[in-house]
Order: sequence, then C-alpha cells, then structure tokens
Amino acid sequence: MLFLVGIGALSYANDNRLISIDPRQEILIKKKLGNWSKSESEVLAAAQEQNLPILAAFVGRSFCPWSQKLVAEVLTQRAFYTKVRTEAILWHIPIHHKADEDELGLRAKYKVGECPLILLLDPQGREFARIDYLSLEAGEFAEKIAGIIADFQEVCIALDEPEHVEASKWQELYAMAREFSVPYFRDAILQRGLKSEFKAYFLMEKYAALVEKCSLRNDRVKQCRYELLSSDPHNREGIPLKVAMLEFDKLSKSLKRKDRVEKALRPLFEYLHLFGEKDPENAWRVEMMVAQYLFTKNAVQAALEYAHRSYQKAPDPAKAEIADSILFMQSKGQT
Repeated sequence: MLFLVGIGALSYANDNRLISIDPRQEILIKKKLGNWSKSESEVLAAAQEQNLPILAAFVGRSFCPWSQKLVAEVLTQRAFYTKVRTEAILWHIPIHHKADEDELGLRAKYKVGECPLILLLDPQGREFARIDYLSLEAGEFAEKIAGIIADFQEVCIALDEPEHVEASKWQELYAMAREFSVPYFRDAILQRGLKSEFKAYFLMEKYAALVEKCSLRNDRVKQCRYELLSSDPHNREGIPLKVAMLEFDKLSKSLKRKDRVEKALRPLFEYLHLFGEKDPENAWRVEMMVAQYLFTKNAVQAALEYAHRSYQKAPDPAKAEIADSILFMQSKGQT
C-alpha cells in the first residue's frame, strides 16, 4: 500500500521488488483497461441509466508497485472482468506521482489517501464500500465485490420496504451493513432493530459502538448500559458477561502507566462477584483472562492466584492447557 502525497498523507518509499512490468506488458494492460470508463460524468450517466453501482479503481502508475500488481493480476484478468462488468460500471482512475488539479480534486472528493484503492459507489456516486489491496486471486476478488454489491442491494430494498422484512432478518442485514464504509445503513437498521423483538441484540450492538468511541463515563454510554443490564438481570442471556468483556477491552487499551492494573480489570472483577458462582461455565474463563492480563503486567503472583482458581473450576479437557500456563508463569516468576 502506498500513501499519497498532496493531500496531507505520508509517502512511503517505493519498493519495485514487488512487481516489474516491461513496456510491452504495460501496453497490453492499457489495452485491457480500455473498456473501463475514464470520465466521472460518463460513469455517473451510465450508472444512472443502467441503475448499476460504480466500481472506481484508483491505481497508481509506475511509482506504485502494489497498484501495478493489482492491475496485472486482478483488474485485467478475464475471471475478474467478465464477472464484475455485469455487476457495476467500471471506472479506472490513474493516480500520478505529480497530480494535476483535476486529479487532486477527485482524490479529495472521494477521500483517497492511498493506492491502490477500490471504491464502490451507488448510481448517484455516493460511496458505500471501500476495499484496499487484498491478496486474492482475480476470481475471488470478483466474488467478494459481487457479494458486497448484492448485500448493498438487499439492505437498500429492506430499508425502502421494511414492512416486508421479517423481524429475525434485521440481524442478518445489520451484519451486512457493518461491512459498508458509511455508517448510515448500519445506523438505520440499528434503529429498526431496537424496536423489534430482538431489541437486546441491537442494544448490545449500540453499546459496543458507543463504548468504542466514547468514555465509559459518557451519559449515553451509562444510559445504554443500564438498559442492557436491566434487560438481563440474572445473566440468562449472557449480557452482563458481554458488557464486562467490552468494558475490559476498552479499559485495558486505554490504561496509562500511572494507573493501577485493577482499573482495567474492574469489569471482570464485578462480573465474578455478581455471577461467578452462578455461571461456572464462564467463570473459569474469566479468571484465566484475569490471570493472563495480570501476567502481562508483571504481576506474576496475582496472576498465578487467578490461574489456580481457573484450574480448579475448569472442565477436565481444559485443565491441561491451564496447567501448562501455570508452569510457564511460575518459570518466569523465578527468573
């Protein structure tokens, strides 16, 4: 992947060892890409006329070996072209090391800061997915793109005609929308799901999204947390455990050097206190997670304490692996 200059991004050194294209092959590639549209206005007109999405391929010229690799091994291959041309209007946008004003305008408009980059746009030119370089064969790449387009069309139909969508289908549609690069579709489905009989599932998704971008002290986070835990006060659906895991992940990643280790572990400690005896199937897993985290923070003795607790409660098939972990911790604690 090459980061572009000219729009505030970094520039990585070129590595021409990735692929080398001789002049004759380059002429052939240009010929094969001749069927791809070059003009934005032409692409938008064709997309709207045929009601098809747009596949926009931003690929660097000779200065970007990853782009050349994508062009040579995917975009110009029959297995890719014959599949994708029936699914979308193809738009080839060459990226130059020294871009003119028009090119810089396109980069800024479509938020292109690296190449190669493939964008999927609706017939109006609005982005719904972006794909960086993937190490896939041409046919596999084509199937991936066709799958994203099919998911997008299914999501759009569902949102346009929600009365025809079964309640259980919204979870599947939400999973599809999570793969899109814009949040609108995910958020719209989330709001639908929160009004359905599967509210708990969507409330958990909402909480996960809030925790990712907000502090745990945020009022919206606390309100959503309260609703979640109130929906499963006895842990029959496993919601308290999921909440504890999300919060532990958040706190462990943001822990500062001056902070006590227990700060990150607090959600897991609270879970064990409230549900540890009632949920032995998961309690040993949580205790082993505590042990592993403590060990990474050089709190070896405390880690061993929780590892032994985990061993005592774990089912027989898991004991051997836990025992090995205990031996490893002990060996490190003696050095």
